[in-house]
Amino acid sequence: MKLIKIFFLFLVVIFISKTSFSQTERDNFQIGFGLGVELTDFRTNKDYYGDKLLLDQVYSGGIQPNFGYFVFDNLLVGAEIPISFTYAKNKPQTEIYKSRYSFFPYIKYYIGQASVKPYGQIGIGLGRFNTKIKEKYTDEENEKGSFFGANFSVGAGFFLSDSFSMDLGLKFNHTTEKLISVNQENRTINADKKINNFVPMVSLGFYFAF
Repeated sequence: MKLIKIFFLFLVVIFISKTSFSQTERDNFQIGFGLGVELTDFRTNKDYYGDKLLLDQVYSGGIQPNFGYFVFDNLLVGAEIPISFTYAKNKPQTEIYKSRYSFFPYIKYYIGQASVKPYGQIGIGLGRFNTKIKEKYTDEENEKGSFFGANFSVGAGFFLSDSFSMDLGLKFNHTTEKLISVNQENRTINADKKINNFVPMVSLGFYFAF
């Protein structure tokens, strides 16, 4: 609840700035780099066999290089390459290491011409994941597969100079993972799992035109 209040308070700042900036004009390019921390229900999530994963510690986050082109004023079309990592632990028996690599084309729209601009973004993409599961008294398991997903973001861009900005936002991700193999007792299975999470994001953007 506190996070939501801070987020809306931050959005109020958008409407008190009147300085005009031109980074989001048509034919400009943007190159960016984002950092995020995933907020997910992983602690009580289910595995591919329907069993609950009751975990004591979960740490998850990632980086997100991105690039785009303003096809119209304020309308950015681009792509991002999210790379995320998760470490989870259930004392003292289970440790989980997970990595995800993906490619997400997106459309992003900034509102207004002030130095602080609210934005909305929607993307759709696919990727791959690898998971290593270590359990006490059992052999290590390695899972891998692919996923398809969509996301939606809202936030604001702070345009600090003619060539530099910082975005603060909140992203919602919905993905469907498809497990294509399990390295345990030489088994191969097919299974699906849906995952929803929220990711507070901080992104830096650089602007240029040819």
